[in-house]
Amino acid sequence: LSGSRGKAFDTPGILHKYQFTSTFSPLSYEEISMLLPKRKLKPRTFRCQVGYSICIGGLARVDLISAPGNSVYITLWCSDEVTTHFGKSENAEAKQQQAVGKSLVPPLDPELSMPQLVSSDFLVQGNHWKRSSEDIAIAGLGWVSVGVSGQCEIRAWAPKSVLLFQRDALMPDYAKDLERPGYGMMLPNSSKK
Repeated sequence: LSGSRGKAFDTPGILHKYQFTSTFSPLSYEEISMLLPKRKLKPRTFRCQVGYSICIGGLARVDLISAPGNSVYITLWCSDEVTTHFGKSENAEAKQQQAVGKSLVPPLDPELSMPQLVSSDFLVQGNHWKRSSEDIAIAGLGWVSVGVSGQCEIRAWAPKSVLLFQRDALMPDYAKDLERPGYGMMLPNSSKK
């Protein structure tokens, strides 16, 4: 769709028990609505080195385990109300749990007991760095697109009830600007002026 004059609209569609938006979870209606995009999706692209992770709210995480070179490009496609943290994988789980409900949302409540995240490993194959070749989808949350020349290994983390799967890239484009290490959010915090 990039560069074309057409537009695509995604609708909620059929609910499946393996999605964040329809699984039995402790998320409130407000938190579930944060997962549903209300505006055009904007990609967030990370130049990710081996040993780095992207925390996607308090709900999921993506780790780069191996790569053919120094780094790969990982582009996150999800609602702009979901915040992220990009940093080293070392102690990523503990850092994510400490930031839930504060810097990483959803969930909004830091005391909310979320299901434990379980990992799934994916081998991603690509022909060039300039565009994403394959996606790892996190049902009901969004997906990450991976741009790699060669083969890399990605470890994705989500609750056991949420489906993780691999497919050809839906949107091979990158964001114009790369995300920096640390916390990031698409929408400005309304309390800051």
